Amino acid sequence: MYKGKARNSISALRHRITVQVPIKTTDQGQEVVSWLDVLSGEPADYEYVRGYQTANGRQVEEGVDCVFTVRYSDVYSPVNRIQFDGEEYGVVFVRPIAGRNMYMELHCKVIK
Repeated sequence: MYKGKARNSISALRHRITVQVPIKTTDQGQEVVSWLDVLSGEPADYEYVRGYQTANGRQVEEGVDCVFTVRYSDVYSPVNRIQFDGEEYGVVFVRPIAGRNMYMELHCKVIK
């Protein structure tokens, strides 16, 4: 069962995300990465996992880990980027739920 919620519940996937893929081009000998929207307004469930701070030398790094649950699609991969609620998230891991090709979990980290 999907996180204890009914699968056909309207509120199960109440958030909207935009999925982007990188487009690499060469401009004057340097590689330039731009992002292309593949899926816009995709229904998803957002779950905050943890926030953290780490100290590397004299620099403090902050981060947020989260999981987006979406309907199954072949579009999702770790090279994608997710835009949600004014933040950009990098996809770290993609996992099908229960192996039934119904839902997928996108484990993400916020990009600063």
